[in-house]
Amino acid sequence: MLGVASFTAVAVRHLDQNMAVTEIARIKDKAATEIKRVEGERAAEIKRIEGERAAEIKLAAAGIKRVEGERAAEIKRVEGERAAEIKLAATEIKRVEGERAAEIKLAAAEIKRVEGERRLSEERLRAEVERYKYDLQLRHTQDYKPYQAAKGRQTKRGEEPEGRRNKRRQTSFFDPA
Repeated sequence: MLGVASFTAVAVRHLDQNMAVTEIARIKDKAATEIKRVEGERAAEIKRIEGERAAEIKLAAAGIKRVEGERAAEIKRVEGERAAEIKLAATEIKRVEGERAAEIKLAAAEIKRVEGERRLSEERLRAEVERYKYDLQLRHTQDYKPYQAAKGRQTKRGEEPEGRRNKRRQTSFFDPA
């Protein structure tokens, strides 16, 4: 009986081995199926995440583009304002320079007028001095009394005495003798 028991034991062991092999194969199949399912889920999750990231990247790129556009528009606006301010300042500078130039011209004209008056005043003073010298000279000569009489007659008529007129013509710059 030893043969039957050992045969039975071998058969049971063989059966157990077959069952174990079948169980292992079934577990391997189940594990392979589970691995495929998990890998599929993981791949789907990766695709979903990559899709979300791609959408986020597109949104971020659109946001960046929008912000850059706004920045460029703001820069142009500020540059335009600065250009307008510079143009306005240049116009104001030209206006002020024009006013200063006009003031300088008026001051130069005033200086010329005052210088001209001063020269005329000097000429009148020289003529007065010459008349005084002539009157003084006549006082010390014999012709003084007839000169004074002629001067008095002409002054009454509103004329200038003859001697003075002649002497004045010789000293005047405006009326050459």
